[in-house]
Amino acid sequence: MDFIIDGYNLIFQCGLHSKSTASDQLEKARNRLIQEIVSFGGVEVAKKTTIVFDAAYRPLAAKTNRYRLKNVLVLYADKFDDADSMIEYLISRHPVPKKLTVVSSDHRLHKAALRKKAKPIDSEIWYDRLIGGKLVSKTSVVKLPQPDDLMGVDWHQELGIGAVDVGAIEAELEAESAGRQQHADPLPAIDNPFPKGYGEDLLED
Repeated sequence: MDFIIDGYNLIFQCGLHSKSTASDQLEKARNRLIQEIVSFGGVEVAKKTTIVFDAAYRPLAAKTNRYRLKNVLVLYADKFDDADSMIEYLISRHPVPKKLTVVSSDHRLHKAALRKKAKPIDSEIWYDRLIGGKLVSKTSVVKLPQPDDLMGVDWHQELGIGAVDVGAIEAELEAESAGRQQHADPLPAIDNPFPKGYGEDLLED
């Protein structure tokens, strides 16, 4: 199961941070969240977790809008209006949305997840399950990936190395919005950002 977390929503909803948006306090809160994911979920959960933050509070030390920290993939939504818009995009591009959990207390994102048959869950509930150790696999048996599972595994690897085309995102979203407003015909198909077989060499590591 892949997890996409609405970063600041979880941080504020779950009391990991005060209402202050001071950059040093936000950095501490982000690091605390990542540390707790690793501590309570382990490597198995961390590798399948993507956290999306609004770009307005992107740390100066972050030279890129995507990086991995302790196996957790961190994204800043600097190509979008906000983190919600980026999460909606990621949901729409996930190759196996039924194997995706969207963590947020925002009903907008709940609806976006349900439209793609992904699983929405409130930040507080997911966080309680994380702290309670309920996200960790109960079995020590290693399950070999099945063909239908590989796309879900590759997705985080491809996202981490920039294989998902975020350069054309804003234009695409604007075009889709304009099309809906004008009741136009569906937009032409867009090249699949998850090409067949992409990233298979990474699975050998």
